[in-house]
Amino acid sequence: MGKVDGSYLGSMIDILSILSKPDALSIFILAQDGIPSEIESHSKIGITQKQYYTRLHQLVDSGLITKTTTKKQRGLQKQYIHSGLGNMIYKNYVQNLPHTIKDSKELEILEVLKSSKKFDDAEITKIASKIGIHEKTTTTNTKDDTFFIAAKYNEMSQIIIDAINDATKEIILASRFSDESIIGAMIKKAQRGVSVTVLADESMVKNYNKNEKIKNDKNKKERIQIVSDPFYPAKIKRKYGNIPFCILIVDQKFVGWELVDSSDVTKFDKAMFCYNFMLAKDMIETFSGWWKLAREESPIVQKMSKKT
Repeated sequence: MGKVDGSYLGSMIDILSILSKPDALSIFILAQDGIPSEIESHSKIGITQKQYYTRLHQLVDSGLITKTTTKKQRGLQKQYIHSGLGNMIYKNYVQNLPHTIKDSKELEILEVLKSSKKFDDAEITKIASKIGIHEKTTTTNTKDDTFFIAAKYNEMSQIIIDAINDATKEIILASRFSDESIIGAMIKKAQRGVSVTVLADESMVKNYNKNEKIKNDKNKKERIQIVSDPFYPAKIKRKYGNIPFCILIVDQKFVGWELVDSSDVTKFDKAMFCYNFMLAKDMIETFSGWWKLAREESPIVQKMSKKT
C-alpha cells in the first residue's frame, strides 16, 4: 500500500486545493505560454479582477507559477509562467488528464479483460489492437523515477557536480547562481568532448567579479569577457537571459530543477532531481524556449560595446 511522506502532505493538499478551483486551473493552464503582467489580463481570461489576483497570488504562494521578465520584440515584458514544480505538474498530470478521461472507457474494457483471467497479457494486447484500443503504460515505483529533494545549497551543488562528472554525452544547464565547483566540473567535461550548453542568468553574470578592475586599453573587451563570463573561453555553447528557475539535464535522462521561494526569488530554496526520460524531454523544450529569447553576448560586453 502506498504511503505519503507526512512532511509533503500539507503541500500536496494546498496544490490540489488550488487547482480544484476552475478559475485557478484556467490561469494555471494559460501560464504554460506565459500570462503578461497587465491590468487587463483578467478580462482576457473572462473573470473579475478580484478573482484573477486572488487566484494568481494563491498559485504563486503554492509555488506553481512565478513572475519573470522576458525579452520580447517590444522590449522587456513581465509575465507569469510555470515554476519548475508547476511545469512538472502541468506536463505530467494536467496536460495528459483530458486524454486519460477521454480514454477511460477503453481502460475499463482492458480491466474487464484482465480481471476475467481468461486471457494472458499477449492475448489481451492482441484483442485490444484489433478493436482499436492501445493500452498506455507507465513505469512507476522504479529506481529511475524516484524523486529526491536537496533542501540546502551545498547538497544541491554536490548532486549537480556528481551528475556532471557522470555525464557521457550532453549537459544542459540554465543557472541563476555562480558556483566555481560546478563551473569547473562543466569546463572539464567540455574539454573531454561532452556537449555542454549553458544559459546564464544576466544578473549572475553582472555580479561575477563585479569589483574586478579592468585596464583601459585595446584588449579591454577581451579582459571584460574573461572576468564577466565564468565559462570563458571554454568550448561551451552559452547565451544570457532572464531565468525564472534553474534547470539541469544530463544525457537526456537526469533532470534537476529549482523550486523558487516566491517570498524571495533571489535566494536558493530547494531543488528536485530524478532520472526520467519524459521529464527530461519536457525540460529540454522549456530550456529551448528560453534559449530562443536569450542573447549571444554577455550583458557586460554588450554594455561596453554601446559605450565605444
